[in-house]
Amino acid sequence: SSEQPSKRSIRSLMKEYGPIAIVMYITMSSLTFLSLFAAITFLGIDEAKVKSAYSGLKARLGFHPLTNDEITEQEKEDAEEKAQREENVRGLKRWIADPTMVQVATNGLLAFALNKLFVPIKLALTAGFAPVVARRLRAMGFN
Repeated sequence: SSEQPSKRSIRSLMKEYGPIAIVMYITMSSLTFLSLFAAITFLGIDEAKVKSAYSGLKARLGFHPLTNDEITEQEKEDAEEKAQREENVRGLKRWIADPTMVQVATNGLLAFALNKLFVPIKLALTAGFAPVVARRLRAMGFN
């Protein structure tokens, strides 16, 4: 009674194809992250849609959106706080406070979060293709 490949456990797959599966998964994760980061960076993010979705989510959770008067007051406070921060920024802190670096970091974090949504797909692809890749590599003389 031999086991069918579809009924194998993850443990047995890792025992037989461990290094190949790990390399495949890391490669897929890297490519997915880089693709998402490039798409976010070069295609851009519609900030109005993001803010709208965020406001809608806050409203559903019971947080009330700001009125126009509150928004202008909040903008004034934000501008004063930004001016104060810029006065205090030196050295590494200046580099971190650079809007370009903030944008790159934001894009990176967003790409990372989106990359995590692809984990089930990457795991399924790794489990499905690891035996195929292993057979090919063994046929080429790799052990």
